[in-house]
Amino acid sequence: MNLKQSLEMTQTMNSVMEQFLQSSIKIMVSERDLLRVPSGPTDTKILQSTDTPSQPTLVIAITNTSQFPIHNVSGQISFQPPSADLDQASLSPSPPTIALTLLTSTRRAIRPPTTSVTAPALFMTPPALTTLVPLTRHTETVRLVPSVLAQFNATVTLRFPSPGTGKALGVEHGFGVYLADQLSKHVHPSSDPVSAPWDTEGSATLTRSYSVGFLREIMCFNPAFGVEAGMWVGLVGAGGNGKTVSLTCLIRSIDLTHSLAECAIYETGPMDAAETGESKLAGRLIFPGFDCLDLYGPLRFFGTRTEDFTIKIVAETHNPVPSTARAATHVDHTFDDCPHLDVVLLPGGIGTRAGVKNERLLGFIRAKAEAATYVLTVCTGSGLLAATGVLDGRKATSNKMAWDWVIGNGECMGDAGVKWDRVEHMRELPFSAGMDMGLHFIERICGKEAALWTARTSEYDWHQDPNWDPFTDMIEAENEKLENSKQ
Repeated sequence: MNLKQSLEMTQTMNSVMEQFLQSSIKIMVSERDLLRVPSGPTDTKILQSTDTPSQPTLVIAITNTSQFPIHNVSGQISFQPPSADLDQASLSPSPPTIALTLLTSTRRAIRPPTTSVTAPALFMTPPALTTLVPLTRHTETVRLVPSVLAQFNATVTLRFPSPGTGKALGVEHGFGVYLADQLSKHVHPSSDPVSAPWDTEGSATLTRSYSVGFLREIMCFNPAFGVEAGMWVGLVGAGGNGKTVSLTCLIRSIDLTHSLAECAIYETGPMDAAETGESKLAGRLIFPGFDCLDLYGPLRFFGTRTEDFTIKIVAETHNPVPSTARAATHVDHTFDDCPHLDVVLLPGGIGTRAGVKNERLLGFIRAKAEAATYVLTVCTGSGLLAATGVLDGRKATSNKMAWDWVIGNGECMGDAGVKWDRVEHMRELPFSAGMDMGLHFIERICGKEAALWTARTSEYDWHQDPNWDPFTDMIEAENEKLENSKQ
C-alpha cells in the first residue's frame, strides 16, 4: 500500500467514525412542571401544590448510544421568535429572549444497574465542556424565564471535535416553546376550597372544547391525574413590558363519548391576544411529482382553522415545485431555512419513487419527523417516511396499488385493510382518505364540532370509520381476475 492509498483509507475511516458518532447522539426535549404528592392517607391523586406554583421547566436528555466516549462536548440552546411574533417582540425594548436557570444536571447509564450522579452542566453560561460517556444519558432540567410571552422556535446544539481530524462536528434538535410552556401552573381539584378566581367581576371568558389527551399535554397533567369536571388550573407568568399574565382554565364538563373537555378560559390579568402563541406551525413538504389531491385536499380543511394552524410549504429549493398535474406550487421555506414544525404532512405521488433515493430529502424528513409532535402522510408519502426508518416497527397503510412498493421501503408493519390508521402520533393513509384523515386530525386538535363544521361548510361527506375502505375488496377482486386470466 502506497502513501496515497494510506491517506485515503485514513480519511475514509475518519469520515465513517465522524458520521457514526454524530448518529449515536440522541437528543430529546420535554416540558414539564415540578409535581408533588400531597401527604396524608386519604390522598388518591397526584396534584400540584395549591400554595406554591410550579416552575415551567425544560428537561433535555442527551444519550450516547455508542460504546465510545465523545470528548469536549459543548452545548447551546437558542430561542428565536417566528416571523408571526416579530411585531409583538417589537413592543419590548429589546428582542425577546428566554433565560435559563439550572435546576439539575445528572448522568445515568442506560443499562441496569443504573445510578444517577451529578454531571457538569452543558447549557449554562459560561458553557462547560464535558464527555458523553458510552451508553449513558446526560439529563439537564432548566427553568424557563422568558422576557416576553410569545411563541419561540428553539434549537439544542451540541458541538465536539472529530477524534481523528479535530474538525468541528455538530448535532441539532429543534422544538417549539409555547405560552403554556412559559407559565407557572397551579392545579386544583373540583373540591378545592380556594375561592374561584372566575367569580371576579369583569373576567373575560373564552369557551373551547379540547380533547382530554391534548388538555393533558398542554397543561402537563401527571399521568396519574384524574381529569374531571370542576377541576381548574391557574396559570401565571410575566408578559411584555413587565405585565403579569394571569389565566384560569376551568373544566366545565367532560364528554365521555368523544373524550372532550369543555373548558372556560378566564383572563384574570392583562394579556394581549398576540401573546397566546397557540397556533401550531404545520409544514407541508413537497417534491417534484407530488400529487395535488394529497396536498391540497387536507390543506383545504386546515386552511379553515387559521387560529389553530399556520401553514407553510417546504421544499428542497425556493423554485416552484411541479406536481403530477404539472401545476407548480410556491415554496415558503427550504431545507436550509425551515423552522421547527409541530405538524409535518407528506403527500404521495409518482415523485416518491425518486424521493426514496434522495438522501438529502430523506435526511430532512427524518429530522423533522423525529422533532415534530404530529406526522401525517397521504398515499405513497408513507413510503417516503418508511424509507427514513421512522416507521420501523410501526403500523402503516397506503395506496393499495402501490402496497408492495411502500412496505418494501422499510420495516413497518403493513395494514392494508384500513383506510387510515393512528399509531401514537403517526398517521399513514391512502390517497383521497387524506381528506378524512385531515378532518380526524382537526377533531383531535380542535374538537368534534370544529371538524364537523369544517366538513359541512366544505360540503364534504366525512367518512369517520377508519375501517371503511371498499377499495381493498375491489382491488383484490381485480388482482384475482388478472391472475386467473394468466392461467
